[in-house]
Amino acid sequence: MRTTPAAISICLAFLLGLVFRDIFSSSPQPTAPALTAETQPAAAAAAPPAAAAPAAAPARPLDRTPQQDSERIPVANSPSLGPAYAPVTIVEFSDYQCPFCRNVEFTLHRLREQYGDQLRIVWKNNPIAQLHPNAPGAAEAVAEAFAQGGNEKFWRLHELLFQHQDALDRPGLERFAQQVGLDMPRFRRAMDAHTHQAAVEADRALLARIGGRGTPNFYVNGRNFRGEQSFEILAGAIDAALARARAVQPPSRAYAQGVIDAFTAAANGERTEDPAAVYNVPIGNSPVLGPSTALITVVVFSDFQCPFCGRAEATLASLRTRYGNDIRFVWKNEPLAFHENARPAAQLAMEAFAQGGHARFWRAHDLLFQHSTALGRQELIGYGRELGLDAARVLTALNNNTHNDAINADHALAAQLGVSGTPAFYINGRRIVGARPEEAFVSLCDEVRRQAQETLRTAPGATRENLYERIIANGATSLAYIGGGAAPAP
Repeated sequence: MRTTPAAISICLAFLLGLVFRDIFSSSPQPTAPALTAETQPAAAAAAPPAAAAPAAAPARPLDRTPQQDSERIPVANSPSLGPAYAPVTIVEFSDYQCPFCRNVEFTLHRLREQYGDQLRIVWKNNPIAQLHPNAPGAAEAVAEAFAQGGNEKFWRLHELLFQHQDALDRPGLERFAQQVGLDMPRFRRAMDAHTHQAAVEADRALLARIGGRGTPNFYVNGRNFRGEQSFEILAGAIDAALARARAVQPPSRAYAQGVIDAFTAAANGERTEDPAAVYNVPIGNSPVLGPSTALITVVVFSDFQCPFCGRAEATLASLRTRYGNDIRFVWKNEPLAFHENARPAAQLAMEAFAQGGHARFWRAHDLLFQHSTALGRQELIGYGRELGLDAARVLTALNNNTHNDAINADHALAAQLGVSGTPAFYINGRRIVGARPEEAFVSLCDEVRRQAQETLRTAPGATRENLYERIIANGATSLAYIGGGAAPAP
């Protein structure tokens, strides 16, 4: 196959895009342009960069009539980037002191590059004062910037605040306000009198009224996505919104109608599982492999006779090699009813745990998966001997189902969480179902590890020993859907 210069350029662009994304993800400060008026695309956007997924091309030239506002999520008086006629509007409720809100700035920048004048981003304040004491003042500061200089001043100050999250006290806010050229006597009067506090509280009240919670929180033409979303998830939501918008007449009703349709779908029970939901999955007394100080906890619901579970074991072993002491695994039994030998195998594994603790359990775990097609009674008794277990106790466990209470408790937890098959994984509370490619696990592990490091850095009282419990404390206890359910990570 002939390699053209254009193909080489595309490949290089793709690789550079990944490099810059990774640099941003691991750095304590943004390394790519934030959302600023200076970086706003022209009305006719340039071709999207090769690193981004291809956008769905509009079926017709964009109608330049400004979008009608939505009564449910009004945006007319809020700071925005992108043309008023854009068919897709992302309304972002955010907090200037929230590390996850800062991280997602790079994703939003990429989306604007990708979609050009098809996309408008609208800012709403949702400072969480209990966690971020300087966030309310920062929100009032950008509101004053907007009052003095519209979108241009707002987005310049917005960028500075996210670049300097550790300096959002009053002196810092005044310094940044001066840098963007605000009228300082007027700025100080507004801050002293809390001139914009009511507007900030109105944004917070709006989020509560539409059922939102936490930051960052996004509404893509009314469809809700919570937490630090990936580029791929938000790009998929935008593509879907563009497809729906093409059916709306007149085109200027795309945003208002999209919000109506989104809330109607939610009211009718048309729910989509929330990919960013954090679930409360306790470790309890389950077998654990890895240190209690790990940044990443992977809870595995699995079945020793399930071929897909066996296939996933190689991926889990690779993750252990990749992350070392930063990862630990927790086993939960979920023997499926149509695997007749799965529950007896679980009995043997739990008997190994009872006799020899965590180390003996994981030896049994490895042995059972190595022989997942030979889990009959006599084979299990033989594996007990191979593991050096007390033979009489093994027989008692198999005959009397000694460990049914523990196995049933795991199954009840799985049912409560909405697990309907195996394997199912919860990575710092984030859910992956099925024997997915290793890349999917690595991507999520990298994300939650970065979030865990941010939590350790910013959350009072957070230690590596209590980190997992803090992360899942406010998590969902049943299947979480977009628009309601699980809380984002702290």
